[in-house]
Amino acid sequence: MDLEIKDFIDVIKKAMDEKKQFLLTVQGKSMLPFFKSNDKVILYYPDNVEKYDVILYQRQDGTYVFHRILEVKKDYYLVCGDNQLSLEKVNKDQVISMMIGFYKNDEIIGKNNKKYLLKVKLWKSFFVRRIMWKLKIIKH
Repeated sequence: MDLEIKDFIDVIKKAMDEKKQFLLTVQGKSMLPFFKSNDKVILYYPDNVEKYDVILYQRQDGTYVFHRILEVKKDYYLVCGDNQLSLEKVNKDQVISMMIGFYKNDEIIGKNNKKYLLKVKLWKSFFVRRIMWKLKIIKH
């Protein structure tokens, strides 16, 4: 039996309320090159959210999105998909959960892994993203 998206989100919210971890399968391309469809990420209750964390949130139009925080403000975050260039304002009450780790080659990598964070910090530069996209276009 397939769960409707609302039911699925309710399951995640219940896990977050109980401060349990939840394994989510990523869909889409907005978080490339770090996460692609069918990658597994570990979600947890969104406490101590900070710059470079990846959050699951609900947009005003009702859609659910998994993107990275690039700036932390008093009442909101500025987020962007790793494969995108536009920033989005997300109010703190829109956040459902945060990623605390992910699976890479059957190994769990924590969100504070030094190698992962170094790559994230380099990638956060829109300049670096543009260069990588141009190289990819040239390659193809």
